[in-house]
Amino acid sequence: MSLYCLFIVSLLSLYCLFIVSLLSIYCPFIVSLLSLYCLFIVSLLSLYCLFIVSLLSLYCLFIVSLLSLYCFFIVSLLSIYCLFIASLLSLYCLFIVSLLSFCSLLKTNIYVRVCCTGLPVQVACAG
Repeated sequence: MSLYCLFIVSLLSLYCLFIVSLLSIYCPFIVSLLSLYCLFIVSLLSLYCLFIVSLLSLYCLFIVSLLSLYCFFIVSLLSIYCLFIASLLSLYCLFIVSLLSFCSLLKTNIYVRVCCTGLPVQVACAG
């Protein structure tokens, strides 16, 4: 967008220069008025292009800020989820170890089904 504006402003400047050079032969007063007018128009167009570029850069900055907040939120949720899963796994392992300790204290033949890998495993307490 900014390159397009710059191209249009450059073309208008060249057009004004061409008109001014043609008219300078006939009447210098009209040429000076036209040159001032062209300068005013080119200045306004430059300001407009600068305004558009500034708005676009602010919009891009806003979008990047929103994306970074979104990524931070997703990473926070994932870390909380991983912490929750790790806590559940540690509680599960603590339960299994406690059960096996209890079996060895009782010195009886109690069978406990343990599903650590997704497949049931028989754990026997020696009696």
